[in-house]
Amino acid sequence: MRTQLFRRVWSIVLAATLAISITSCTDEIDTIPDLPNKAIIDCKAGDRPNLTFTANSKWYLSSDSVWCTFETSGGNLTEMQGNAGTHSITLNIGNEQIRDQVTTAKITITIGNHRAIIAEVKRAPKNLYIQIYNIANEPIKSIPLAYNGYTPILIEANFDFVATEFPEWVAVKGDAIAGYAGEQVEAYFGIINNGDRERWPFKAEEGHTITFTDLKGEVSFSFPLIYNGMGDDIIIIEGPTSNNFGWKVTPDGKSFSQENNEGDITTFENELKFNIIAQSDKYNIAYIERIIERGMPSYRVFVENDRNSWMHYNKESMTLTIDSTETLRYGQVLAIPDGIYNIYRTNFENGDVFEMDNSSGVDLPMLNSDFLKYVIADFTQRGTKEADPESEMHIYHSITAYEISATHYTNADVLEEYGVSEAYTAPFVNPLQGRQPGIVINPRIEGWDTENYDLGNATVEVKYKNELLKMSNDEFYIGENVDELLAIQLNGPKAGFEIGGENIYILFKVNGEAKKLLVVTPPTK
Repeated sequence: MRTQLFRRVWSIVLAATLAISITSCTDEIDTIPDLPNKAIIDCKAGDRPNLTFTANSKWYLSSDSVWCTFETSGGNLTEMQGNAGTHSITLNIGNEQIRDQVTTAKITITIGNHRAIIAEVKRAPKNLYIQIYNIANEPIKSIPLAYNGYTPILIEANFDFVATEFPEWVAVKGDAIAGYAGEQVEAYFGIINNGDRERWPFKAEEGHTITFTDLKGEVSFSFPLIYNGMGDDIIIIEGPTSNNFGWKVTPDGKSFSQENNEGDITTFENELKFNIIAQSDKYNIAYIERIIERGMPSYRVFVENDRNSWMHYNKESMTLTIDSTETLRYGQVLAIPDGIYNIYRTNFENGDVFEMDNSSGVDLPMLNSDFLKYVIADFTQRGTKEADPESEMHIYHSITAYEISATHYTNADVLEEYGVSEAYTAPFVNPLQGRQPGIVINPRIEGWDTENYDLGNATVEVKYKNELLKMSNDEFYIGENVDELLAIQLNGPKAGFEIGGENIYILFKVNGEAKKLLVVTPPTK
């Protein structure tokens, strides 16, 4: 009985003890004060900023720096106290222990057994400075702007700063620049292109600046901006269409047309207009005429303002015009930036401007691929004498594939002899060492096609020195060309075609009816 009574009494005592303990913890949690949030106060020596806070019981304040004191009725103190409520305390910022870097004072509040830092007071340095460096950490005096990108610089200051003023055409990566005292900030600057301003370099003396200030806007530092330009080896060409190649010009030079990949044709009258952007507007025009003689190309170059050129580019209006012609010709107009042109100007027709293309098995000169980006217009101008290769007569070199111009043939006696009203003449190709070139001919005749040829309805007669040549002797060949059209390939040496000899006459027939005649003149060398 005594044992059970003891156990019961002990249980009651233990329960009471736990209850008291829990109540005590609960009371302690309930009496934890609401400590103010920490404030950051930026200031300088001589300032008198306010510190405002609310406490729910008696409080004590202390400052850990002699230069940051509390203004009280008893003077400037580093400690003070007060009762519950909202308070606004005036701080007095002195110049004791001031250095050339930010110094920080911490203000601590104590309420009961609880303490917290309620303010960090950051005093500006004695002598404020801000310094800029290039990416190699070398001091610089101006901020360079990049073209089509950003130039990195490093910024260091002994105060918190932000970039506040700079021209609207300055590109800043991230759109803003700010930094803390003592930390090195990496920033990036460029110029915003508008089709004009990027052309013109400028120096520090021209007065464009960027300004950095402290966070209060009381202290500012300005640095000049410089821009070295887009580069004298860069040029931007904006043409009337997105493609600068494949233009066709009428014989009178008054109409320019171009076909796109969808087959749509764009036409401009009288001229082609461009927008060309180069540093300080310094670029040079070169005109290149490609001359095709018997299927072999060569080039003639006209420099800017050459009166012999039949192509004309006006720099002021940025327009291209073409003279009229009676014969077929090919032209390219190049706009070359100064830095590139000056390298080649004394030897433009040779050197690296042209290169050899051996894709056909024959060395053929062509414009160096590095110069293709400078072509503002590439065009073909048909003369009034040439046959239209798309409707009348298309002829090309069997090896080089360059077009051989056919012209209208008007000898009445010959037309009567062969019974045709439509005739053309074209030159045969000259020999090539180790090769036996010929010409490929598509007469552009309705019904003269592979199907009718298989049926025996599309035929041809080839006559040399009044004798018919034979396919069986490999003197010519009929079959599909690269365009999968029926064509005849005339093989000169195998046909006995002599240099300076007689003409070859090719008569095209459909269903036995003479349709067109081609008179091929002999090679010259």
